Amino acid sequence: MIIVMAILFGIPLPITPIQILWINMITAVALGLTMAFDPAPSGIMQRSPRTPGAPVLSPTLFWQIAFVSTITVLANFGIFQWALSAGHSLEVARTLIVNTLVLTEIIYLIRVRATEGQHHPGIELTRAVVIGILSVVIAQVLYTYLSILQQLFESTPLTDELLIAPRLVAAIVGVLMQLEYRIRVSRARSHCSPLT
Repeated sequence: MIIVMAILFGIPLPITPIQILWINMITAVALGLTMAFDPAPSGIMQRSPRTPGAPVLSPTLFWQIAFVSTITVLANFGIFQWALSAGHSLEVARTLIVNTLVLTEIIYLIRVRATEGQHHPGIELTRAVVIGILSVVIAQVLYTYLSILQQLFESTPLTDELLIAPRLVAAIVGVLMQLEYRIRVSRARSHCSPLT
């Protein structure tokens, strides 16, 4: 979606193919695979079976994907435009985008963990998830500051001041995800409550 928006508006690509490869490689391995090590939820065998004819993407899941994708794209597109308008180089703007995208994916993973553990206080983070998140953070530091990775992935060092932007954007996206979740759960509960 970020690439499509850039083409439609006739601006430089906010992220290059090699950087997309980096994001997919890091997040799919370090974040995606951590879910495979999750223990089975308690009471899983007492749950009703999934309807055989039910679609893989339910309307609720489709809405979640669309919502999270849209706010993530808009946030990253905005930070890219801000960086360029502030006089930063294209390399700096792209490095900001990669860091912001990875941070928002970490926030989304934590949000999903909170959703899965909605019947328990706090956020349920298994050891595998924590290791995955730490691995991604370390990888992003190397991506941004290690010379050989800078040459390979066309990244550039970011100042402490510039690093505030990805963190701020990821935090805002996380808050919007939480608000959407609370509104959706509240509406679902109101629809399930008996009429008086």
